Amino acid sequence: MRDAVKVCKSLGIRYLWVDALCIIQDSKNDWEQENQQMSRVYEGSYLTISSWNERGWVFQEKSMSTRKLFFGKSMLHVQTNTIVNSENGYGSAIEVNSYDHRTMSDNRRHDPYELWNSVVLRFACLIWTEKTNLFPGLSGPADKFTEVLKDDEYLAGHWKRDLGCT
Repeated sequence: MRDAVKVCKSLGIRYLWVDALCIIQDSKNDWEQENQQMSRVYEGSYLTISSWNERGWVFQEKSMSTRKLFFGKSMLHVQTNTIVNSENGYGSAIEVNSYDHRTMSDNRRHDPYELWNSVVLRFACLIWTEKTNLFPGLSGPADKFTEVLKDDEYLAGHWKRDLGCT
């Protein structure tokens, strides 16, 4: 957290939201209430600062945020919607078919159901300390897919119209 404060100060960012401090960790009710807001918190953030790992919650941070700063083992990595740059100067383009809810509705080349299935596959490979967090962790991306799949119904990780295909 100390590094996050330093980054915010150096970038002139006046406010820092830390989930471990802003969500009462021992309160199931507070967690459930705040979890419903998480996708909006990440989507509206100027910059999301996170560790670079395979924790389940990092998925929502990565997929919902416009600008991300990840602390790796030995360097920092900055990611926007299309590029990842690292402190060592290495940069790479992000896969065109990677999930980005902001461009999904404009991306006619990809079937939204195929994109959703790739999201779920990546999501399922993550490390979840609490298995009960799986569906809540997927709720933010599911909400964004609902904007494109307006006439479909979301059912615990699946879309009703795609059930025969998954």
